[in-house]
Amino acid sequence: MKNLTINIAGSFLIKMLSLLLNLALIPLGMQLLNEAMFSVWVILFSLLTWFTFLDLGMGNSLRNLLLEAIHKGRKEEARALVSTSYVSIVLFTAIATVLLLVLVPFIPWHRIFSVDVIYLPLLKKTMFIAIALFAAQVVLKNISFIFHGIQLSFLGNLVVFASNLLTFIWLLIIQQNHANVSLDYFTGISLGSPILMYILASAILFSSRFRFLSPRLSLFNRQLFKQLNTTGYKFFVIQFCTLIFIQGNSLIIAQLHGSSDVVDYNASFRIFNTAVLAFTLILAPVWSSYTKAFAKNDLAWIKKIHRRLLSLWALAAIGLCVFLIVSPWFFERWIGRLISIPIIIHVANAVYSMVHILASIFTSMVNSCSKITIEFTSFILGSILFIPTVIAMDGMFHQPSTIIFVNAAFLLCINVVLAIQCRKIMTGNARGIWNR
Repeated sequence: MKNLTINIAGSFLIKMLSLLLNLALIPLGMQLLNEAMFSVWVILFSLLTWFTFLDLGMGNSLRNLLLEAIHKGRKEEARALVSTSYVSIVLFTAIATVLLLVLVPFIPWHRIFSVDVIYLPLLKKTMFIAIALFAAQVVLKNISFIFHGIQLSFLGNLVVFASNLLTFIWLLIIQQNHANVSLDYFTGISLGSPILMYILASAILFSSRFRFLSPRLSLFNRQLFKQLNTTGYKFFVIQFCTLIFIQGNSLIIAQLHGSSDVVDYNASFRIFNTAVLAFTLILAPVWSSYTKAFAKNDLAWIKKIHRRLLSLWALAAIGLCVFLIVSPWFFERWIGRLISIPIIIHVANAVYSMVHILASIFTSMVNSCSKITIEFTSFILGSILFIPTVIAMDGMFHQPSTIIFVNAAFLLCINVVLAIQCRKIMTGNARGIWNR
């Protein structure tokens, strides 16, 4: 319990500082890029986030298996797990990156980003840079799952904070010198900073008392690869489907409405999503603690933590409602008159954030014990139905907020199913598909 408290407190402090930097980066980005290029960056970042699936879900499998191996004192197995995950992710990421880079020249990027064709050469150059840098991030980010596995999740948040700080300082220097910045240069700074921090974090971890986890190519183990993928492929699909719900909005809004609506949505989403991110940092160490408790069959402790999390969700929902009331005043002082956001966008993002936080409570429990078949099936069905439903509803109401409300409705339906499963797990009554 003490370790959990330290992780939550440390994560909360670091994440709040990181969120403040993220908020400062939005008006800074708007000043350095024109509206069209800033909207491209917003959509591009959403697209790149989809590529996190290149780890095939092995990161989440690694954190569970690594925690179990270390808890039972099996250091050699722990190192082999880390080595196998790195080798596998490098291989899959390299193959996917080559394929994507080959396709870049043949894709009409100006249509995807809904901008004039004159930007096409710049967009192609930017995509080459973005894909290469983000692929490196996918591999190096594996260190974050190791931090979770050794129950030092706050260190992962520290790396993110350091990355945001480096990006902010770099861009602020450019702004203070009144220099112009192109989209490709802006992308290089934003995606290159995390790479430097992940390399530094990896060097420090693997030269510390955790050097026994340092990966080696010769320690790749086919049997452990199968273990990582037993639930890994399900985590992979869930991760991909989740990105459709979370990151798909920007791309859908761009295609159905326009780039200015993307900027409005993103600015509002960033603020209201702060509550989701704050809650996520609380859940990060809880996931590992749940895994440990399930290993001990300590269902009473799991019930107690689950009840506390639901109480925190109620407080978060009240906080979001209060902030919704003062949001026009806040946005005027945050980004001034750079953009004017309709209040219905704020309402939609507030509702979505409430539903998303609730979903994270349920998924943290089922993910920690790897009983994810229900979650896996629910997200697949939801993803299949989501886009046609969005297109149909948007055709009726012609409002960007409709897309967000539909997103929240789908996620709420999934929450109902997962709530039933969590109750069955906590009472020891999970049978059949509910227990897989």
